[in-house]
Amino acid sequence: MKKICIRAATKFLLLVGFVCMQLNVWAQDSTTTITVNKANNFFSQPWVWVVGGVILLLLLIGMFSGNSSKHTQVTKTTVIKEEKIV
Repeated sequence: MKKICIRAATKFLLLVGFVCMQLNVWAQDSTTTITVNKANNFFSQPWVWVVGGVILLLLLIGMFSGNSSKHTQVTKTTVIKEEKIV
């Protein structure tokens, strides 16, 4: 009896989930057309891409160049004092 109830609940929850997905898809369907004014779209201008590329290149050079004086080798010596037993 318990397995039948769990199976029925699972089927019902799957049905509700699929219906919600269909509602989401139907809500996105639109019959109106959207016009975009390309005169205001500044991403289509070539100078924006050139300036963005230069800034990206400068950031990458700054990150990867680094200062070579930071990479000096440090050696450490551990000294252990032993007590003399007389």
